[in-house]
Amino acid sequence: MATIDYTWLFIQMLAALVVVCVGAVLLLKYGLPRLSFLQRRQKNSPFHLLGRFALEHRRTLYLMQVFDKVYLLGSTDGGIVKLDEIKGDESGHSGS
Repeated sequence: MATIDYTWLFIQMLAALVVVCVGAVLLLKYGLPRLSFLQRRQKNSPFHLLGRFALEHRRTLYLMQVFDKVYLLGSTDGGIVKLDEIKGDESGHSGS
């Protein structure tokens, strides 16, 4: 009976695995961000994040512009709370 040499089959399997892994990384890094249906369309959105500041692990401050008003929001485990409404000249940001 003839014996089968598995060394060549193992090398082919490793080469195929490397090709598949490199292809997957390239697809995730370059192909996925270019897909139009996955891109967020925020050009016409009334909400704009002007700034974010992490206070602690799960506590964050957000500076959000909604239409022509600017809000300071606080985020915790319990939810999101409006802390203050900032006048346009106090925010340091001009309308876009």
